[in-house]
Formats: sequence, structure tokens, C-alpha cells
Amino acid sequence: MDYGQIAICLLLVGLAVIFAEIFIPSGGLLALFSASCLLAAVYCAYTAWWETSPNSFWGFVVAAVVATPVVAGCALYVFPYTPVGKAALLEPPKADELQGDTAHERHLKSLVGETGRTVNMLTPGGIVLVDGERVHCESEGMLIEPNTEVEIVGIRGARLVVRERVEKPAEAEDFGDRPAVAQEDDPPIDFEISPG
Repeated sequence: MDYGQIAICLLLVGLAVIFAEIFIPSGGLLALFSASCLLAAVYCAYTAWWETSPNSFWGFVVAAVVATPVVAGCALYVFPYTPVGKAALLEPPKADELQGDTAHERHLKSLVGETGRTVNMLTPGGIVLVDGERVHCESEGMLIEPNTEVEIVGIRGARLVVRERVEKPAEAEDFGDRPAVAQEDDPPIDFEISPG
């Protein structure tokens, strides 16, 4: 086997290792091995063709320089879509196929509308105590003091969304059929103004 054949073999091995480097995590060892193969291929090509056919040597160098990014690009962008690539590589699940912890999510949804008490300062995330259970929560963007009664208004991811509970004002006094506008027979309002 002469140096020209060795140069071609080393070039093919270097390109194959570049292809493998894309899919096998090696911490750069495969890339180092590939670079060594390509440099050895150029050296063998120089030894084989520089004296007799410099154009063949430069053609080999150009082929190596062009083939290296082409092989890496094919490994990244073409191979995953081929039948062999689809069989070799795992396809990630589609977004609609992803399911969270549905039991946990159902439990959180069942707490919406309940009331609880904050364990720590919500800034806006923190812990709320609901029926003796500590649950991660976040406020709607407001700071809420510890030991404050809160209402659970929704869920966001794996957290409850809470807001400070505000007591409803007492119902206004029922004045019956009394009109809101003063009538003629109502006594006038008398204000005493004392000199002061």
C-alpha cells in the first residue's frame, strides 16, 4: 500500500470519526483523533504526490477542507431525517404528548377556591398552609406577609396562585321604601356654626 492509498484511507477514517463525534459524547477525544487522522492524511498525500503531481496534492487538500464541514453538516441536518437516522436516534415526544404529574395537578386544581394561611412572606413565591398541608404557592405579584389569610385563585405550573383574602363589607342598612332624595315633609338639616 503506497502513501496515496494511505492518505485516502486516513481521510475517510477522519471523516467517519467526525460523523461519530456528533452523536457520541467523548469530551473531544474523537475530535482530536479525527484531526490527527486528517493531518496524517495530508502528510501522506504530501509524501505521495508533492514531487510527482502537486496538483493532485492540492486537490486532495481542497477535498479534505470541503468534505469536513459537509460531513458535519450532513450529520447534524440530514442524517436524523433518514430512515437509518430515525431508527438510530430517539425522537423527542411532541408537546401534546407530554403529560405532567396528573395526580398532583388534579390535587392542586381541587384546592382552587379554598382558603389558606401563608407560612412565610410571599415574595411572590412561598408556602401556604391549606387544611394542614404545606403547598408551594405564589401571589399575583404582590408581597404578602406571613400568617395572612389567602384565597387560592388558580394554579401555575406546580404552584398554587393565591391572593390576600379581603373581607366583604357588611351589607348596607336596609332603609325599606324610603326614597334616597329628601321629600318636602322631611325636616330641614340644621347646622350650627359656632364662632371660633
